[in-house]
Amino acid sequence: MLTTPVLFILFNRPGHTQRVFEQIRAVKPKHLFISADGPRAGVDADHENCRKSRSLVLENIDWDCQVKTLFREFNLGCGVAPAGAITWFFEHVEEGIILEDDCLPCPFFFEFCSELLTHYKGNERVMHIGGDNFQEGNKRGEASYYFSAYNHNWGWATWRRCWDKFEYSITDFNRTALSLNLESYGFNRRERNFWIDIFEKINEKQPKDIWDYQWVYAIWKNSGFSILPNENLVINIGFGSDATHTKLAPNRFQPMKYGKMDKLVHPGRIRLDEVADHFTFRNHFHIRDSLYRRLKNKLVLNSYVRMLYERAKKLRA
Repeated sequence: MLTTPVLFILFNRPGHTQRVFEQIRAVKPKHLFISADGPRAGVDADHENCRKSRSLVLENIDWDCQVKTLFREFNLGCGVAPAGAITWFFEHVEEGIILEDDCLPCPFFFEFCSELLTHYKGNERVMHIGGDNFQEGNKRGEASYYFSAYNHNWGWATWRRCWDKFEYSITDFNRTALSLNLESYGFNRRERNFWIDIFEKINEKQPKDIWDYQWVYAIWKNSGFSILPNENLVINIGFGSDATHTKLAPNRFQPMKYGKMDKLVHPGRIRLDEVADHFTFRNHFHIRDSLYRRLKNKLVLNSYVRMLYERAKKLRA
């Protein structure tokens, strides 16, 4: 039985919900939190799909566990709803694992998060434990994971002490202060300007459909580090016509696959891998308009990369 609390965030995709829940069910968490956004106004199919998604989970909890639910009657959207769910989660627990209904973890993901939550519990610098690896086969160091400025969140874990620093509305944005923090991570001028521009636009527009950029900001504002595995532990099954942000499935690039990790090997010291972070920026965030136009019609961009590009482009517009 998994003793680390788990938050499962779902909405209106019962098929995806069932697949992810089966992985949760396999580890039998002692404490299971379930949050579900409400149906969207004017979308008739949402009512039945939201009901099915909730029922699939509640009717198949066949082990001894404490269950708490946060089921919204009306739709809050893909920014406010997840952020509110995570805040609710940490009102009840000190640490925990967060999974959304399109993030399918391998079995070792839960052990990975649980052990690292314990290992770094008292380290204020470590703020995020991610289950994703986007290094495209490049291993960073000899340990099972490395430290990054970036916090991927297809499946992840953190502590209340960290989430308490999260603010949905970035009201204290300061270009100079953020630039200094980003410089301390080893970001070059292009990287710093890219991110400062995005957070400036978030501060101005206060968008209601994102929460993950604000989590990035909370970590960077507090000079935090993220842990990322050297093998991928979570795949995203949410690509498709019913997705909010990623309508097209991966094509030329193969879909993300699970890596293999049987045990944890800790690095000798806590140090950011700047080479890995520069690689992440170049390959997953900073896509030039000319490149995008040249490749778009050929559909050779990975859908995850396309999602990041579109969202960044929207924020910078």
